[in-house]
This record gives sequence, C-alpha cells and structure tokens, in this order.
Amino acid sequence: MTTAIKKEKIATRSSDKHLKLSINNEGSKVTRLKNIFNDMLDVASTSEVVLKNNNLSQTDDDYAIDAIIELIRHKYENSPSKEKQRLLRRAKSKSMFLARLNQDGGYLSSAETAESLGITKTIVRNWKEQGNLFAIKLDNEFVYPIFQFTDEEHISNKGVLKGLPELLKLINTFSDRMQYSFLWKKGM
Repeated sequence: MTTAIKKEKIATRSSDKHLKLSINNEGSKVTRLKNIFNDMLDVASTSEVVLKNNNLSQTDDDYAIDAIIELIRHKYENSPSKEKQRLLRRAKSKSMFLARLNQDGGYLSSAETAESLGITKTIVRNWKEQGNLFAIKLDNEFVYPIFQFTDEEHISNKGVLKGLPELLKLINTFSDRMQYSFLWKKGM
C-alpha cells in the first residue's frame, strides 16, 4: 500500500470515531436536558413554586426563561446545605438504630445497669472498660443492651452472660455498632 492510501484510511477511521463520539455526546446532552426539565416540571407541579403568569405579552421563550430562573432559585433556596444533609442522615441513622435496639429488647442507662446488677455506676464503668460489659455510646452516654443480662445462674456470671467478656475481647477492634450487629444476629 502506498503512503497516500494509508493516510486516507487513517483519516477515515479517525473521522468515524469523531462522528461516533459526537453522536454519543449529543445523546447524553439530550438525556441530561430531559432530566433537568423533568425535575423542573416536578417542582412546578407540586405548587411549591408560584410561577408568575401575569404578563400575557411575554413570548413563550421569555416566559420559559423566567420560569426556569424561578425554579432554580426555589431549588437552591430550599435545598439543605451539605452540613444539614449530613446531620439529617446522622439523625435518621441514630433513630433507626435506637428503633432496632428497642425492637431487640431495649437497653439500660449506666444507672439502671448498676441498679439491676446491684453494683455502683463506677463498677459498671470499670466493667465496661475492662471488657466485661458491652456498651454503646449514644450522645456522650453509654447504654447497655439488655440481651447481655440474665438472672439464670447457670448461664450468668454476676448477672452478665457467661462468655461475653471473652467474646468482647475478640471483637473489640470493631465499632460498637458493628459489635452489636455481631452479638445480636437474628436466629441466634
């Protein structure tokens, strides 16, 4: 093959690739615009936004631009900040976890744990720190899931399930939520 023919084939392949990329870009642009307009229509149809329709002499294009500006303004004024979104997620997660704790039998505060075991709050704290009691930190306070306590002497050591301290030592590198998930599995 001569050099001129090779160059022509390379140029043809190159322009075909450019054409395909251009077509794909156009498709994604159209899809993106459809998504944007669908979102705007959803917001406009919820009647949260009042679109001004008082100027009948306005062209459709001018009205569309005014409406888009108003919808974008409404979206950003009513969107929570990243910090607020993070706090809302955290609150929802905490609420779901507390619901799960309650569903799984509940929990006791440090004072309630001390009272039910017949010991002081200081001893409760010491047992927690030594890995003899399982605690979960909620809002700068430790709570103790009820599943670890029992009155049955043959399976308890001073009111706490036998074997729990040994198990806690094996999983102490995990977060309290992960430990809880491990200790309280359905069907166990």
